[in-house]
Amino acid sequence: MAPNPNRLFSQSLLPVVLLCGWLGGGFVPPLAAETGEPVEVQRVRLGPHPEYTRILVDLNRSTDYRLQPDFEHKTLTLILPNARPGPRLRSKTYHDKNLERIGVEARGQAVHIRFQLTQSNTRFFHSMSSDRAQIILDLKGETKPYLGAQIGQPAPPPESRAGDSGDREAVPQRARSRPPASSPPVRILGMTPESVRELNRKAIESKLEHGWEDYQ
Repeated sequence: MAPNPNRLFSQSLLPVVLLCGWLGGGFVPPLAAETGEPVEVQRVRLGPHPEYTRILVDLNRSTDYRLQPDFEHKTLTLILPNARPGPRLRSKTYHDKNLERIGVEARGQAVHIRFQLTQSNTRFFHSMSSDRAQIILDLKGETKPYLGAQIGQPAPPPESRAGDSGDREAVPQRARSRPPASSPPVRILGMTPESVRELNRKAIESKLEHGWEDYQ
């Protein structure tokens, strides 16, 4: 009796499927976060940026981190818990406008990367890359202080002239010597200037005749 070719094909295909599944599971390593394997800090390098000093920290997987600034000593420390330094990770010295040196130190189960800044007045921005296991850190030193005015410095006193009292506001000389502006003549509709003068004359005569108290 001749063997069924479809049955032979299905029997020969089953070991191939099992073998592929076993090989695939063997070559894909488990996630380091699930097994507790420490993160490997592979290297630290400078990246291109037109304005900032961009620092790239390459890892074997994404992880949590924190930054510890110390502007008094001009340092910024990147702390990665549950991490180990890779074979290519080492301290370096740079001739950069914002960065002088990168120091690497393993402390227990953590890796500390210390950035020695050129200026204490340095702004920094950081984030985890969205498409790779990489921490991006941008540095920008400020040559001018954030506050232009000096705190605690008394304001200069206003200019005073001879004869002015201390609580008197100083008035420019030009404004003092300027004569007071004369008020424009009052015009009454329907009356000529002669009629207005006559009305004023009669009012003065009435004041003299009847007394000033009536007009208070």
